Amino acid sequence: MQYRKSSITELNLYSSENAPEGMVCIEGFWYPVSIVQELYEILHINYKSILLYGPPGGGKTHLAIKLVPVLLAIIRGKEVKNYYSNLGDYVSNVSDFKYYPVLRDNTLYYIKSQQVKLNEASIGEDFVVNNIIDEVSRISNDAQNQLLPITEDNESRAFILSHMGEEVRIKKENQILLLMNPDGGGTTTVNQALLDRVAIVEIPAPTEEYLNLIFSGSPANRNSGQWDLNNLKPIKNREIGRYQTELIIENLMPFSLSIRQYKEIFWFLKHSPYPQSRLSSFLLRRIKLGLISNDDFASVDIERSFVPSLFDSLHSMLID
Repeated sequence: MQYRKSSITELNLYSSENAPEGMVCIEGFWYPVSIVQELYEILHINYKSILLYGPPGGGKTHLAIKLVPVLLAIIRGKEVKNYYSNLGDYVSNVSDFKYYPVLRDNTLYYIKSQQVKLNEASIGEDFVVNNIIDEVSRISNDAQNQLLPITEDNESRAFILSHMGEEVRIKKENQILLLMNPDGGGTTTVNQALLDRVAIVEIPAPTEEYLNLIFSGSPANRNSGQWDLNNLKPIKNREIGRYQTELIIENLMPFSLSIRQYKEIFWFLKHSPYPQSRLSSFLLRRIKLGLISNDDFASVDIERSFVPSLFDSLHSMLID
């Protein structure tokens, strides 16, 4: 198929894009710049839930509790209240994190959990809730399905309180963060319906640079620490024309992506300062988690060949 340069927009996307590197100190804690920037971008996507995954000790819980509220406060311009819920505490009855039974006068009542009450209260108040839901891979496949209404990417997102015959909507500004260690002892896999609803961010094991900062007080990279929140790359506002859209879809069809996944990819292409890195990570992480078969797609080909060539084609869009 041949393509004509779009008259609507010029994407200015090249295969030589350089994503941010190094470490940054935010409110006394050190973070990889790349993760700070990526989370900052994803938190701009309306209703988008985020899954942080990686081995123990990489800092998933710390990022969720300390860093994300800072970024949310910048983006939303409101007070942020954390609520941490460890599903490992509810393995025997996962519904308890939404509502729990209370026996009064020989009568069983179901009471909304504090997490549900906080989200309900935020609807009429000027604060947002950062909902942190840990150990999602420790619960069964059926139990994970209870998280699907909470992670919807539209206005229907809600805590479904089936036993009480009602639901509590989760407002657009509130955030849902899921955490898991996919390779930990005793964990199970996360089902595809849940993975399809979230933006997936890999939190790797501590790097040499991070360990140097913790134990020696000095970064291995002398540029570390010169970057701060003022250096966050702003969200872009690109338009993607008809021919560019056709080329993107044609190239992504072999991956058998869902509509939700296409929506996330197009958001990055339109708004991320680093769209090439986001597309590479999007595909590679889903291969790691089994959402995309790696029989036909080698990771090295995606990162070094497929994605750069697609971006070069998007930039040129010329008929020979």
